[in-house]
Amino acid sequence: MSSSRQQAVLLIAFFCLSSVTAQFTYQPCAIRTVGNKRIVCVCNTTYCDNIEPVGELRPGQAVLYYSNEAGRRLEKSNLRQTANRPDGSLLLTLNLSTTYQKMLGFGGAFTDSTGINLQTLPKSMQDNILEGYYGDNGLQYTFGRVPMASTDFSTHEYSYADVPGDFELANFSLTEEDYQYKIPYIIQAQKLSKNATRFFASPWSAPAWMKTNGHMKGGGELKGKQGGEYYQTWANYFVR
Repeated sequence: MSSSRQQAVLLIAFFCLSSVTAQFTYQPCAIRTVGNKRIVCVCNTTYCDNIEPVGELRPGQAVLYYSNEAGRRLEKSNLRQTANRPDGSLLLTLNLSTTYQKMLGFGGAFTDSTGINLQTLPKSMQDNILEGYYGDNGLQYTFGRVPMASTDFSTHEYSYADVPGDFELANFSLTEEDYQYKIPYIIQAQKLSKNATRFFASPWSAPAWMKTNGHMKGGGELKGKQGGEYYQTWANYFVR
């Protein structure tokens, strides 16, 4: 096998699990050239490309998914173990008894901008896009990052505790952006995924009144000293 194919086989061995999918219709990339001869796959209300499932593998078999700049996108081909190797080829041996870090999965971020842009599209196209990421015929993402309040992908700065001096977080609450742009698509992703989808929350910034610069953007640090009321309130913010 060539070097590029060997690398691809390694990726498949690392990422793929054998599965059987019934009633699958493969839809290849609908190629469109944009900009400086760049290739994209078109997805619209009636058509989106998908990924052919691994299927059932027998001993000595492997699956290769191949993409290139010419427009091939995760195209599947089946490989079989051969007794002889061409001169100059490499033999890859996997030692399954030696393991290192555990790969938990892959995913995407449910930012405000994700929801805002999805809602500019027809519902059928929204469904196609979510299916392409989390669905059984797509990338089968198993993770989702959920921003805690606003990020640099939001239309404005906001936190869940915008009342200055509210160290008890008595006014802590989710916002309209959560209910409109994040939660609906999180729920849809959960329904699409046949795998156990995990979500983790992470903040872009502490509330502006907790920071030395008085803003959520532009740097700044938490006010006070470690272990002080600002640090404790920020820790409680995570727990809420």
